[in-house]
Amino acid sequence: MSYPNASYRMSAKKNYSVTSRYFDEKKPVFVKATKHFDINGRHFSRLSFGDAEARIDAPSWDLADRIRNAIPANAIFFPDTNFFSRPMGRLVWDAIFEKRVAITPMIRREIQPWLDRPNHNEEARDVIAASIDSPRDSGNQLLNFDPHSPLNKRIILPSVNADFLEHGYQFYFDLLALRRLIGLELAAELGLPATLDAMTTELKRRFGDRGYLVSREAFTKGTKSNFLADEQMIVMAALTSVCTGHETVILTWDTAIQEQFRKLWYLIVGDYVAFCTGEVVSWSMDIAQIKELNNEGCEHPIAPDRAKAFKVPAVDFHDWVLPPDPLPVLSVCLTIGGELRSGGEIKYLRVTPDAFCAENYMASFLRQKVENDGKNTRRFDDWDCVVTDGESTPDGRPAVMVTIFKPKIVKCCGMQVSTLDKHAALLTRELVYEHEMSRIALP
Repeated sequence: MSYPNASYRMSAKKNYSVTSRYFDEKKPVFVKATKHFDINGRHFSRLSFGDAEARIDAPSWDLADRIRNAIPANAIFFPDTNFFSRPMGRLVWDAIFEKRVAITPMIRREIQPWLDRPNHNEEARDVIAASIDSPRDSGNQLLNFDPHSPLNKRIILPSVNADFLEHGYQFYFDLLALRRLIGLELAAELGLPATLDAMTTELKRRFGDRGYLVSREAFTKGTKSNFLADEQMIVMAALTSVCTGHETVILTWDTAIQEQFRKLWYLIVGDYVAFCTGEVVSWSMDIAQIKELNNEGCEHPIAPDRAKAFKVPAVDFHDWVLPPDPLPVLSVCLTIGGELRSGGEIKYLRVTPDAFCAENYMASFLRQKVENDGKNTRRFDDWDCVVTDGESTPDGRPAVMVTIFKPKIVKCCGMQVSTLDKHAALLTRELVYEHEMSRIALP
């Protein structure tokens, strides 16, 4: 199998963020891909981050032109709090308002000071404030889009309703939140002061630069009521793209959001592939005949107490387990940097685009994951399924390991999670895949 590939092999991105650096410098595993999509002029293999796209160094009018012409008319933008409060060119806002803007609940509360007294983006503030104060349609604005609708109809205030909760919102929100809060729990376990000075070395040692980037804010900003606003926005944007089929675009100046965006899709794809594997294995193999692993005398904080495992050749694994003919949809994160002239005027923008190619079948998987109380599959009673890479068959061919196991549940940062989900959330050593186009023509 292959998780999302990250084609960051270009010098222009080095040292822009710890996330970009990791995916730029990590040696890729090359895999064949038979399902390809051309979306908005970019090439994507199935369930991938697509071909590399260079960082954009450009004036704001150039970004506005890209937003207007390279992003579909029915796309939905999810701006972070800092995108509202930091200066941005009027042309960029004009281009964004030609699409739709979704303001998630915690972001809505965070931007209230900007709405009350905007230091920047005053014209955008007037549009958004007028929309918030106007009567709202009872219809689903996430689905329905009229390109001729007035500006105040293009501002969406989605709530965390059943549409999100029934598609795994709480599960993935909790896993991203765990990455934010783990430093505070670790400080308590080690008996160290809950300060960044006391915890920096330990956070970097355990979770690397990427984990540190996310977890440090619990010490520098404190866990106020809207502390997890970023995580809420990221998860709601991802689920919106999968469940509506409309492209979603996160706008942020915060590189920690880029990191959480990447992590979320790694988590979802891993679970989705495990779900599809469970569906295929349950009718193609007799799991009862597979011998249970002997874990006697092996106390491991991550490994489940009971498990069965078997290897499957990696060649054509996706074609074997994934459903055919998916409908692709992009989930995008635009991470913005730049330099300011005196007086706060932007000299130029530096934009790192990340785009993940999700697909419509994920919506059904997410609903079943909620029905299964967080397990990836319902096919093995109270046992679960995961798929891992880096294995080989006895004859040396690349393989994946399919593990059917009894989940081990622990409490972490006030949340009940399985040990494997906790490990996957905190892991910052994901494999990076480079998809090569297969020359085999499938029927």
